[in-house]
Amino acid sequence: MATVRRKGDSKAAEFEVPPELPKRLKALVYADLLPLFQRRNEEEEYEPMSYLSVDGPNLLSPGYRRALEGVRPVLTTTEPVVLAGIFRRRGDLAECLTLPGGADVVAWTAAAVEMWSDVAPDRFPVPPAWEHAERWMTTAERQRARDLENLDSEWDEVQAGFAGRRAAAEKALAQARTDADTRQRRLLVAQGDDLVAAVSDALQTIGFEVRNMDALWPENDRREDLRVTAADHPGWNAIVEVRGYTRGAAQSDLIRIGGRFVPRYMQDEGRAPSSAWYIVNHNFRRDPSQRPRVLSGNEPEIETFAEGTASGLVVDTVTLFQVVRAVEGGLLDPASARATFVGGRGTFRWTPPGGSSSQVQP
Repeated sequence: MATVRRKGDSKAAEFEVPPELPKRLKALVYADLLPLFQRRNEEEEYEPMSYLSVDGPNLLSPGYRRALEGVRPVLTTTEPVVLAGIFRRRGDLAECLTLPGGADVVAWTAAAVEMWSDVAPDRFPVPPAWEHAERWMTTAERQRARDLENLDSEWDEVQAGFAGRRAAAEKALAQARTDADTRQRRLLVAQGDDLVAAVSDALQTIGFEVRNMDALWPENDRREDLRVTAADHPGWNAIVEVRGYTRGAAQSDLIRIGGRFVPRYMQDEGRAPSSAWYIVNHNFRRDPSQRPRVLSGNEPEIETFAEGTASGLVVDTVTLFQVVRAVEGGLLDPASARATFVGGRGTFRWTPPGGSSSQVQP
């Protein structure tokens, strides 16, 4: 059979008051119990504080769990143990308030009777406190009572105002999350046409002019997804292939871009593109901070891609997301961002202000 008893071996110096306590009990905790324990802790040698313990032969038994759940803390330590509390007797026919030695028993008894009268008014009748009725208050009491009412009213207004501001902030955050899910965050989670659209949107945010080539190519002769130009870099252009993978990026994509898309561009335009970009969202089911470096282990192929007829650039969408966020947040000038992409070769690397490079995994 589970039992609730007090033990005496806690020497804690930090305490917690349950926020859901009735006002009168909470007031007594601050006025009586906390000063009691604080005085005890200030003594050089003080007795360990007793606390409530639920003991039983079987800690997994229904009886033990009921007894444990039946303890309502009044004051706890941060360990946590219950220094003062209320628990139900077996059968839920009675309730006990247990306090440490030295507590003001009279004040706590009055508070307990008032609390229990709400549950069983026939067994715990509370006499009307006529002596505290406004009719019999002194002038000083009336003034202090009005001061308290004014403070309560002011506090209610503050709480209502805060609740309204918080609700508005929560609504704004929900809208911002929805916007992010349908725009920038697609760079981290999407693939296929959705990822192409996200990359196009991101590049335009940085200030590039972007053409979606999938809308122009015949269904049976698709090539690069996007073509990119920049007004502040006359004559420069890039063809862009966008891919998404649940696992690692594919080294064969570099061969397809350099061996097919670049020659086809030269055949159509009579010249090579300035750059060829491979923008990839790889391992997109993993936390971006835990993804490996893009095409890790394929450095020779990346170098060959970088030195091709069109300067090759491999861009992880995680890095692209960080660049776009920095541009939108005013931490990175769009022109500087464009120049970094235009002059980039090999693996695109960028370090956020005050942070580490996004390409951190081996």
